[in-house]
Parts: sequence; structure tokens; C-alpha cells
Amino acid sequence: MADFKQALSKALSFEFSGAKDALHKNSNETGYTFCGIYETANPDWEGWKIIKPIIKQKKTLTEASVYCYSYKELLELVDKLYMERYWTPYRLGELTQQAANEIFVFGVNAGMPTAIKRAQKVAGVEDDGKIGPNTIKAINTIPEKDFDWKFDNEEIKYYTALTEKKATLKQYLKGWTNRAKAV
Repeated sequence: MADFKQALSKALSFEFSGAKDALHKNSNETGYTFCGIYETANPDWEGWKIIKPIIKQKKTLTEASVYCYSYKELLELVDKLYMERYWTPYRLGELTQQAANEIFVFGVNAGMPTAIKRAQKVAGVEDDGKIGPNTIKAINTIPEKDFDWKFDNEEIKYYTALTEKKATLKQYLKGWTNRAKAV
């Protein structure tokens, strides 16, 4: 039902704006991020073996970013990571496109078990963070527009609670809220 490429395109649109910032380092993070793949969270990703030498070779991070973003094999590794770690294990292809987009985009940012639990809450099934036939059926019976706004509310609740626990994250709340509403 749901198309991986569409969901990935949507998710990546929130992670960077183009070739010049596909590879970047946020001031509050310890590692690099390439196409939304955060080095500290994914240190074993094969792409870092290609990216690290490029960073050393290029004069600026922007130059390295543009080069990496044009590297076909590297972009294939990006797709592979998202497919293997975020899409397939959570059976998102069995959901409506809207539900898959919502869960995938939120899961890339907050973690897939968190995204699945929020979707399960919206669907009224046990929120165990695992997606099985009951969760898939329950999600797919909700009209897409209803799932959309209910899931957005769950995302915003999650991010609000997160910023209340850790004040340094408050700077991201508006962006996270906009991201939730934009999917």
C-alpha cells in the first residue's frame, strides 16, 4: 500500500534543504549528520567509511556535503539504512500512505518504537511499540485525515513533554511542532 520512496522523500525534506547541507554538524551534537542519519546514533552505518575521508579531503564541510550528495553509492546506502532500520521491520508498507508517512517521519526523529506507540494510541490498540496485524488493521481503518490530526497531536504532546524534561531542547519545539503538522 504505502510507498517507501514517498515517505523517505517527505522525511528527508525536513532533515536538510539541499546538497549544501545534506552533510552537517549541529552545534549541540557530537557527530555529523548526513541525509538525516546522525553519526552518534548510527556509528556502524557503512556510509561513514566513505564520508569521513571526504570530509578530510575537502576544504569546507559545505564542499564535502555537495560532493557526498552527488555520490550515487552513498545515496543508495542512505536508502538502504532507512529501508532496513525504519521501514521494513515496522511493516510500514502495509499501512495507508498517510499513516506510513506520519509514522516514518516521526520515527526518524524520535525513534520508531516511540512512533509506533503513538500510532497505536491513536488506533486504540495496546501501545507496545511493536507492529503486528492488529495494529496494522486498526491504523488502516482510521480515515487518513483523522489519523493525520490525531497523530500530529500525539507528536506535539511527545515533543512538549520532552522539552519540559530537558530545557535545552525548547529551542526545537516550534520546528518539531511545524514538522508534525506538515506531514
